[in-house]
Amino acid sequence: MYVAPGALYGIASDVQQRTQTFSIERSKLARAKESFFTLEVDAVADRIAVGVFDETAKEYGLTLIPLPPRTRGR
Repeated sequence: MYVAPGALYGIASDVQQRTQTFSIERSKLARAKESFFTLEVDAVADRIAVGVFDETAKEYGLTLIPLPPRTRGR
């Protein structure tokens, strides 16, 4: 998993790489497809780009997520 917080005009921080190894039993695959993972990132940014690479299937997915405005004191 790769994470890069960013701001307007293409400004981005360093990319953070996180690795999590797991396997899913065939009998639990249907249920796993309806599940989700939670990722916590501490960043001061307008948006965050997240990329996930499956080393077994050699597939990847990317998304850009807009973040809500931070409130003062947080």
